[in-house]
Amino acid sequence: MLDSAMGKLLDQGLVGVMLVLFLIAIIYLQKRRDSDAEARLKESRETLLTAAETNRILSSIKDTLAGVAQSQTFLTATVQAIDANARSALASQTERDMRVERMIENASETIREIEGAAATNRGLLERALSALEARGR
Repeated sequence: MLDSAMGKLLDQGLVGVMLVLFLIAIIYLQKRRDSDAEARLKESRETLLTAAETNRILSSIKDTLAGVAQSQTFLTATVQAIDANARSALASQTERDMRVERMIENASETIREIEGAAATNRGLLERALSALEARGR
């Protein structure tokens, strides 16, 4: 009987030791799993923070580009308006220049006609004077 009791104690001692070892192994594995999970969680947080900062920067860049596009549109419209005004002013100036050239041509033609008439009148006056002088002699 003593042998059987000792055997039971040894059996239970061995089972107890095995249970304690299993419990230690389970606790160790649980802590290891928790530390691994904590490391992954920390890495995920850092990734999320980096992604959030990247998104914030990208949003700022997007807003800046939208402002640049709006400014470019405004500048394009302004340059087109300036170009249209310059073309209109150039067309008006060209018209005035053409009118002035026509006036100069007309005035030159009138002057030539007056000079022709003056030459004709001078010739007539000279003949008339010559005729008067010839009569007076």
